[in-house]
Amino acid sequence: MLPGIEFYNEDGSFTEETIRDYQKSLDFSKRSRSRHFAGYLREIHGAAADYHKSIVTQDPMLRLRSQQKINQACAQMEVVGMRKSEIDFIKEKLQNK
Repeated sequence: MLPGIEFYNEDGSFTEETIRDYQKSLDFSKRSRSRHFAGYLREIHGAAADYHKSIVTQDPMLRLRSQQKINQACAQMEVVGMRKSEIDFIKEKLQNK
């Protein structure tokens, strides 16, 4: 959700509008990363509990489903983790304003 256009002052620094747009993008990225990361972590914990239950009850279908849920949530967390590079990029842009 980065700004589409950057505006510069005559001295080569960002305009207030551009700084504001980057700050909004930074805030959004941080909130999104935090919210999604916590959600996927809850999914992993729930699936791990199901996996343990499948071992106790010796239910192979439950074990397979829970393992798939764990794998999917881990993959989604990897994608959310990539948001860190976006956050770092925006911070760098704001520092070099």
